[in-house]
Amino acid sequence: RIVLTGGPCGGKTTALAKLRIRLEELGFLVLTVPETATMLFSGGVPLPSDEASGFAFQKHLMQVQREVEDAFIALAKGSGRPAVVLLDRGLMDGKAYMEEEQWELLLEELQLTPVMLRDQRYDAVVHLVTAADGAAPFYSLANNESRTESVE
Repeated sequence: RIVLTGGPCGGKTTALAKLRIRLEELGFLVLTVPETATMLFSGGVPLPSDEASGFAFQKHLMQVQREVEDAFIALAKGSGRPAVVLLDRGLMDGKAYMEEEQWELLLEELQLTPVMLRDQRYDAVVHLVTAADGAAPFYSLANNESRTESVE
């Protein structure tokens, strides 16, 4: 269970594709969990417009993401093959989109802790730096229609 995380336009999608190819060449079954927020936004879910809708969105996002991750992990385990599950973002990512007290409330409501989300759920977390940090000319909204974050 390997998470690729980091700011927008950091190369996560590209890295996931390259990792998948290489791991498959080595004989692994590779399952790739797509980014849940992109799935929701692509499905028509509107961007949150205030703190309450932002909290509700992050709560539902985390619930959906946990279920999807759990399904991919169970399918990998049940395959009978050496398997790697690659994840486009992890459950801690929502913290970047919330105030600290809102994040704490979310974890409390879902009966989770940072240790459970960060240290116990995944085998590795790889953080990729966004192009907005030092390579702004390469930052683009074009490769993900759900991306709305500016370079700033």
